[in-house]
Amino acid sequence: MKKNVRTIWSVAIVLLMAAVLSMAMPVLGEPAFAQESGTHPAALDVNAMSIGDTPATAKKENPMIVGEKSATAKIKKKVTFKKAKVFNIQNARGKVTFKIINGNSKITISRAGNVTVKKGLKKGRTYTVNVKIRAGGTKNFAAKTVMARMKVTATARKVKVETAGPKNTGDDGTGITHVVILGIDGAGRFFQDLDMPNLKRAKDKGAFTFNCLTSDPTLSAQCWGSMLHGVEPDYHMLTNESVASTTYPLDSPYPSVFRVIRENMPDAELASFCNWNPINTGIIEEGIDVRKETAGDAELTEMVCGYLEQNDPTLLFVQFDSVDAAGHQYGYASWDFMLTLAMMDENIGKIYNALDQRGLLDSTLFIVTADHGGTLEGTHGGWTDEEKYVMFMASGPGVVVGEFEFMEIRDVPAIVLYALGLSDKQPAGWTSYIPAGLFQSMEGGNRP
Repeated sequence: MKKNVRTIWSVAIVLLMAAVLSMAMPVLGEPAFAQESGTHPAALDVNAMSIGDTPATAKKENPMIVGEKSATAKIKKKVTFKKAKVFNIQNARGKVTFKIINGNSKITISRAGNVTVKKGLKKGRTYTVNVKIRAGGTKNFAAKTVMARMKVTATARKVKVETAGPKNTGDDGTGITHVVILGIDGAGRFFQDLDMPNLKRAKDKGAFTFNCLTSDPTLSAQCWGSMLHGVEPDYHMLTNESVASTTYPLDSPYPSVFRVIRENMPDAELASFCNWNPINTGIIEEGIDVRKETAGDAELTEMVCGYLEQNDPTLLFVQFDSVDAAGHQYGYASWDFMLTLAMMDENIGKIYNALDQRGLLDSTLFIVTADHGGTLEGTHGGWTDEEKYVMFMASGPGVVVGEFEFMEIRDVPAIVLYALGLSDKQPAGWTSYIPAGLFQSMEGGNRP
């Protein structure tokens, strides 16, 4: 009898607990808060709240600032700099952690911010390392991430470490502080028909499309103009004739990406190396402190590599012209044209290696593209698929690996600004946007 009573009570307790839980829990498959399509669950209607409910208080912006600091020490086998010696961090709220985004195997940093440099760096060379510094936030302050730049210079017996925090990258910073664009004039999307091992090294680590739509008409000034000014030719109004004799106006509502960077990053290192010099003289504005050089493709490549040995460019643009010349002479997609394009792979490889040797590659958005293609008859300017579609390839931190569907050549400036943390500075007149499938941290924008 007692056993039966205990059994009855056990069943009753189980049923009672089940009833309580069913009232406390939402129905399986339904959200805990009902919401309309397109609204965020956290966006509660304050007016509909019951008395006693308290809306969540928005957190304050984390006031962390990363300033400049430097330290020098003697080195034997290795030397370790304590965080306080090499980082100037002020007003951080929450635990501060450190992570190297790119660098050299002989330069490491602990999560706590102590920097260790091992012997073996080339004497006299400065190595640039990007460090992601994150303040975790508190109950009242949001988390914040700043991308700091650290420069390490070694001499025979000493090592100097310099740090600075150039910009706040948000909590999802790309880790990119350099953008290099290699533009192969006239190459279209003929890359896809060739085995180019140096290009493949970069392409296998990045995103690419063979359906990048260039501008109409498919002429050099119009297409390079769209690539650098973020609008179609009807807006930037550049032609082969005008760029050969006229400088681009500094007060245009359609500025080049160089001008936008200069206005927002006064200390940025900017450079343009072009075989076809009208890009330097007629498409990129004068008076904005852009280093401009011109030469034939082979010499231009050596000039770029020499430049990279001494400089850390924020934006470097390089234009090669021999492929387009071969297209005009022999016909685009002809044997001689394809051979010239295949040989361009050596130039791509030299510049890619120069970035790698400087320790810049892991903080660089490396882009290879073209302005237009051409016909087998040796012409371009029309709107056939051979003329209007070009390849676009980008590799670097935060870039999706694999093929994406579509973009336009006028989107390049928006891509550059996003990579450098300047998307909010995009000119209102641009019709440039971030294509879907390029960056891991965003789905893609809408055409302005």
